[in-house]
Amino acid sequence: MSPNVLPAIRFAWWNVNNFAHYDVAHASEPRWPREPAAYAAKCARVDAALQHLVATQAPDVLGLGEITAAAAEELQSRLLSGYELIFPDAAPGAQFQIAVFHRTGALFQQQWPLFADGVPRTTRGMPLLDCTRAKHCVRFIFCHWTAFGDNSETYRERLAETVSAHAYDFLNDPTQTATIPHVVVLGDLNIEPFATVFRDRLNASRDRDRSRQRAHPSDREVRRVRFYNASWRLLGERHAHDEAASQQWAGTYYNAGDRAWHTYDQLLVTGGLLGSSPPYLEESSLEIVPLPGCIEAGGKPEAFTWLSGVASGLSDHLPITGRIIFPAS
Repeated sequence: MSPNVLPAIRFAWWNVNNFAHYDVAHASEPRWPREPAAYAAKCARVDAALQHLVATQAPDVLGLGEITAAAAEELQSRLLSGYELIFPDAAPGAQFQIAVFHRTGALFQQQWPLFADGVPRTTRGMPLLDCTRAKHCVRFIFCHWTAFGDNSETYRERLAETVSAHAYDFLNDPTQTATIPHVVVLGDLNIEPFATVFRDRLNASRDRDRSRQRAHPSDREVRRVRFYNASWRLLGERHAHDEAASQQWAGTYYNAGDRAWHTYDQLLVTGGLLGSSPPYLEESSLEIVPLPGCIEAGGKPEAFTWLSGVASGLSDHLPITGRIIFPAS
């Protein structure tokens, strides 16, 4: 490595949308492939997209949403053999979960997944992964929060409170003296960055200064952690209308039924990862990445469909990716 190049890790997140393996016991259920050929077609499209992501972005850690354990294991075997796999909950009923892949080696360490109280049993667990380098430890919390249904807003609030409480304990652990802790929250939160849950439950703001401000005496009393939500910069069109662009997108998720873009896939970081001294989030590297098969002829990402033996679409979400720069060891 050149002495002028600091070490970095690249992260990526993508909701692959209903990526279930073929299981005859579930073949008649919504979201599951009805025949082996449908699963094979979805695999081929996911593989092509991820091959492009690995070739162009080279993520060191990759989180995938809405995937079953068997589909994740087979994906690892086919395409990601150089990565370790974390799957938080293989209990019955926990079907479409988060899978985390990280490059094999001592740089990463899996922790016990995080589960919220007061939510349905099928609510997705949140995998935890530590990246320790140069006396700093960055804890990734991967999330896919409840999307819709009765009390979904309440459940998202409880998930947010669980993340906040865990982050506070991690950042203020008196036994953690060997490394300086930081927290990254990454995933599909199923709400926009301006939702009130960020203000009321996570103290996640749109400006960097607020997350870096001096601790207030009440912070300890209420166990407050301040996050910066970098996803505010991913809202709306990327190019002005009078600029030439081969592709346009205005968020990370396109709801075809509402014909509306949303920025549901987000990145939050604690204040210690902001600034010009490593470790820091390289915010200029945070971007939405179109992948082969994600954006069809209509110019919007489309969910995978299998009709009369013909496959189309892949996922109605686009991935996000970025880098964290570390000090030289």
